[in-house]
Amino acid sequence: MTPKEILIQGRAKVERSWCQGFTALDANGEFTVAEGPHAVAFCAIGATQNYQHPGEEWAARHLIRQALGSNHGDLGIAEYNDAPGRTKAEILTLFDEAIKLAEKGEWV
Repeated sequence: MTPKEILIQGRAKVERSWCQGFTALDANGEFTVAEGPHAVAFCAIGATQNYQHPGEEWAARHLIRQALGSNHGDLGIAEYNDAPGRTKAEILTLFDEAIKLAEKGEWV
């Protein structure tokens, strides 16, 4: 799996159901592991978790940080995702920008 594929998959997860404050939520709105079978809503970080491809996961998040202009690691992504007033549309746009960077090979 490539970083671009992780971003595309992550974007689809966020599009289905996005959350703030947790990496993932189950159908009852309770915290759950993003890679687990009960996860139905995802933040930007949870949507990109991929334990089978940790290097590509890191690269996908690096692309998100680049799209944000952040050098604060995953904290910068979490702060953006969880900011009061943040919208799902803004998170989807962030993924779109990161995907464009991936297409240019910006994670290398």
